[in-house]
Amino acid sequence: MHCTGLVVGATNGAGGWSEPDARRHFDRALVKLKQAHSAAPQDATIENLLGITETQLGQIDEACNHYRNAIRLDPRQAAPHRNLGFNLLNSKDYSMQSLNFAKHRASIPAITLPTTI
Repeated sequence: MHCTGLVVGATNGAGGWSEPDARRHFDRALVKLKQAHSAAPQDATIENLLGITETQLGQIDEACNHYRNAIRLDPRQAAPHRNLGFNLLNSKDYSMQSLNFAKHRASIPAITLPTTI
């Protein structure tokens, strides 16, 4: 997806973008992602990318809503859990971070390691 490249390039500072250039790329990515979301509203990956983009644009509440939607759509994806946790941690909202972890911990499948090799 083309908009994924815009998000990744902007978050990595590809090409040494200045802050205004990065903002312009995030704005473009947001437009493309909203179009993709209209076409596939049940896509957890698009919701997560919307959250990443809005986080970079300083739209933290909107970003958290997208991360929560991504988690609701596919609780097994680790990225939206992590991204939501980072946003809550950065906002110093530790009570919400704890609630988020407790709420979704049960929905994440346990990893079982073999006992013998």
